[in-house]
Amino acid sequence: MIPVPFINYIPKLFRDNSTAETTALCDKADTNIEAWLADAINLQYLLDVERCPASFLITLGNYFNAGVKSQDSETTKRKKIYKAIVTHKFRSTWTYSAKIIIDAITGYDARIAYATDSDDWILCGDGVLEVGTSWALLYDGSVDPWGMSLIGLGTEIEIQGNVYIDCHYGVIGSTLTAAQIADIVAQIATDIVPAYMIIYLCYVDSGGILTVYPSGTIS
Repeated sequence: MIPVPFINYIPKLFRDNSTAETTALCDKADTNIEAWLADAINLQYLLDVERCPASFLITLGNYFNAGVKSQDSETTKRKKIYKAIVTHKFRSTWTYSAKIIIDAITGYDARIAYATDSDDWILCGDGVLEVGTSWALLYDGSVDPWGMSLIGLGTEIEIQGNVYIDCHYGVIGSTLTAAQIADIVAQIATDIVPAYMIIYLCYVDSGGILTVYPSGTIS
């Protein structure tokens, strides 16, 4: 509920004895309050490519790195932003992002060899947080070496934080150069690898052992 008409919210003494100046002041307040309300409502549309104000499209385009230019028509700006949003959904995924980058650098077929648990606590909820419950509790009587006991329904998500990648599946031996490994690290370390994960770029040696390339650890 907003205080409009504003005259109904001023002291009764002034309302009952209002002058032309009082009425003008209240009318001005009505105009401003209604404008502020419209601005507040429109904030929810700023990240909506279909309903975002045309004057904000350049900013929204920069936010999604959509390549929007000032000379683009409004329709072109919205199309570019929409395409960028769709593309962003696949960023940092293995199939549509990381693997494509690695394969482009090596010319081989990279595959995830296996993943193991991280030594860090990565606490995730189970999607439904009931009233009065917690994700985890500190517990001083636990035999757990970290002094913590996870309390939950058993449906919590477990994150595997160490991922080992066979950079050239089916090709035995160390075939990638130091420059190629450095290029992969540079390409995926910031945008692709989550902060809580450690990625190992590996090869399979002649004995069938998965071995990490020198400087092939991303953390």
